Amino acid sequence: MYKVMIVDDEEPVLESFSYMVETSSDSFSVCGKARTGFEAISMAYNCSPDIVFMDIGMPGIDGLDTIKELQRNHPATLFILSTAYERFDIAKRAIPLKVFDYLVKPISRSRFLETLMKAKQHLDEQTEIAAARLDKARISADSMSWEERNFLLLISWKSLTKKEWEKYKLLFSLESDQARVFVFRIEGPEAEALSGIHREIHRKISHKYQILSTEYLGSTLIFLPGDEETRRLQDFLDLVFTQVLPSNAQVQKGLGGQHSYEEFFRSCEEALRALRENDERDTGRHEDWEELGELRSAIARAASFEDIQEPFTSYYEKVFSSSPFPVAKSRIIAFFTLLLDDFYRSLGKKAARYILFDPAAEITPINARKDLDAWIWRSLRTLMEAEHQHMEKNLPAVLTRALYYIQGNYDRPLQLTDVADFCGVSSSYMSRLFTEQLSISFIDYLTSVRLKVAEELLLENRLPIKEIACSVGYQDPNYFSRIFRKQKGFSPSTYLQEHSDEK
Repeated sequence: MYKVMIVDDEEPVLESFSYMVETSSDSFSVCGKARTGFEAISMAYNCSPDIVFMDIGMPGIDGLDTIKELQRNHPATLFILSTAYERFDIAKRAIPLKVFDYLVKPISRSRFLETLMKAKQHLDEQTEIAAARLDKARISADSMSWEERNFLLLISWKSLTKKEWEKYKLLFSLESDQARVFVFRIEGPEAEALSGIHREIHRKISHKYQILSTEYLGSTLIFLPGDEETRRLQDFLDLVFTQVLPSNAQVQKGLGGQHSYEEFFRSCEEALRALRENDERDTGRHEDWEELGELRSAIARAASFEDIQEPFTSYYEKVFSSSPFPVAKSRIIAFFTLLLDDFYRSLGKKAARYILFDPAAEITPINARKDLDAWIWRSLRTLMEAEHQHMEKNLPAVLTRALYYIQGNYDRPLQLTDVADFCGVSSSYMSRLFTEQLSISFIDYLTSVRLKVAEELLLENRLPIKEIACSVGYQDPNYFSRIFRKQKGFSPSTYLQEHSDEK
């Protein structure tokens, strides 16, 4: 909603203009009415108007001098002059102030509203331009992270061409054509502590060496350019982990040999092989890669969530029947990391804008099978819905970003302002995007997402309705039940009972 201030020394004009603004549309509200320039300056300090209708001939300082003063603190405000006379000298003074429009009294309702809507259109366009600039800045920063991850994933399996290497060498300001790969995985600490340990390891290594890093198959992969002697590098890495790791942490490490850019993948293979050999507890990490590849393809091709429930359940149960719980968690982290990589690759550079979820950070602190079950099915559904949105509808980038944010945050008290702030746009603009592009309001879309997850949790029949309400963003179970009944036609308990009877 845009705030409008009216400045005029005639009471009838103030009331007339105010009435037309308030009754024109829901896009405007009158934030103040001032009778002098001094009063306008003081009032604007408190309400920061978007649009000001400014009379010129007023006692004290006139309208143009008032505008000049207001522009010091409100450079984005639009000023529309109103005067009883058409005078060239006034127009000449108004030009340097970049006044938006000039109205001559008496002003008809149609002329007033036409000018008001022109001002709204201008502000909407400026909002979109600002959002695009913000997106561009974010993309510029995020693109480097995307390029870094893409480069490291490439060298994990293929030989780089000279052209590819020259591109990445220039992009990351690398000096040597030689490098090696180091891989490590830490288990034991809670997720928050683990995150801090990773940051400290990264800081200490990067203090001495230029490095690139990413998450890879449940581990951390570090690219170390240069031709450092192996024993010296190994001693340094061992020292870093000795200094950083707490007593309750366990680490597996693998350092690949030094290779040129055509064979960086060999260094990655060597590092992963060394890590597997050092991981004495992991008896189930050797996956049937052919089966895993078929499952990834099935998920990518699936037309609906139901299409992949049976094959995924088969894989999932096999993981837990062949591995202890900590190892099974690592394998699930690795698999979801691969699924996310598949999805992000399909997005191309747009992937830098969207983070659906973080398997390693979210799974690591889970200690119960039932909680992991819930996370897996919820995350798989989120991923598939994101893929379908990407494939089926060419939405504006800002709205796509908003939908991904909702999918990842529906379980907390979420407001339109939260989503708009995350996307760098105004709430009114975000609301309009939902209405125009999806033919649904923001709150109705959020409700549909929450209730869809609630239905799945009810069908699983693991959690009481009170906990299900909380897990989908409703702190009040009674309110959740009312919303569920309104949308579905029956209460959550009735829904649960009917589906239990079907089984």
